[in-house]
Amino acid sequence: GSDINLFNTRHGILERALRPASQMFEYCCVDPLGEYVLYAWAGRSYFRRLPGGEPLRSTLLGDLAEVPVISPSGSGMLALIPPESYRVRLWDPVKEVLLGEKVVCDEKVALIGGSFSVDGSLLALGDTAGFVHIFNVPSLTPHSLVKGHETGLVACQFAETKFPPQLLTASEDGSVTIWNVAKKSGQYNLQCGSALEYAVISPNALFVAAFEGDKCRVFDKKGACKFSFPAYHSEASCIASFSPDSRMIALCGSEDCRTISIWNITSGQLQHGWISNVEEPLLMLSFLPTGDLVSADESHTIRLWTLPKKSSHALVTRTSSVDQVQYTTDAKHVIVGSSAQPGCEE
Repeated sequence: GSDINLFNTRHGILERALRPASQMFEYCCVDPLGEYVLYAWAGRSYFRRLPGGEPLRSTLLGDLAEVPVISPSGSGMLALIPPESYRVRLWDPVKEVLLGEKVVCDEKVALIGGSFSVDGSLLALGDTAGFVHIFNVPSLTPHSLVKGHETGLVACQFAETKFPPQLLTASEDGSVTIWNVAKKSGQYNLQCGSALEYAVISPNALFVAAFEGDKCRVFDKKGACKFSFPAYHSEASCIASFSPDSRMIALCGSEDCRTISIWNITSGQLQHGWISNVEEPLLMLSFLPTGDLVSADESHTIRLWTLPKKSSHALVTRTSSVDQVQYTTDAKHVIVGSSAQPGCEE
């Protein structure tokens, strides 16, 4: 079966457990405003209002297996990219309206994902040919198209700056560009390695964390490498998160993915000597807007860490797996998605 668990992070309690599907769902995400949760299974997407879980209208989208979901914008809109696709669909789940569908690039090119600007007015999409496509939201009219890189993109992410909106794009060849979207031009060009796997921009757009092998190197906007930290990967993805004030970065600090380390970007030292171990390999690590930390590991446990202390309390789910963890922008709720294998007892 499939479970979606809604936790209250302030009191550390399970507020509601939804069992919306009779089989494994393909993905699950939450609106940052905390108004709805989206999940999909059997080629159909479903929306439920929060916190009660009342169903909204479901809409057939075709085969949604392994659909990359672009995180909902601050205004509640959602962008979906079908597998290996060159088109995008824009939804308003609360109003239950398909706002538009756009063919973004040539059929021989696939989109790798993208990001909404912090105010939800722009949607940036990167593709495997190195182009960056930026659209106005919700009209999906073109804002700009830039040839950002010579090889396919591995990251396309807006910083949290409102004006001017700044966008990070990173390519497999190690090139990283920070775009001034208002001027439709690359503002900073960095070379962050030769075989880049992923990159993340800090909320204030002053730093870039680039991942290559077992290292995370932090660069300033001028391309100077500030520090190099040991950082490891889970089987699913790179595990890293900048703090809301952009002064710290949390990383998976051991090869077995059982260590959390928090580094000070200015000094290059462990923040307050902060390093802690978890029992099972990490699946996800992220700062909350409050400055605290949330982690998920393979023991199906969500931990909320109080900083700068090393204390934590666990939110143990009722499920046999944890696949996705997201939280609302006010940090009051964490959404946990799980998809148990058929035949497993919940």
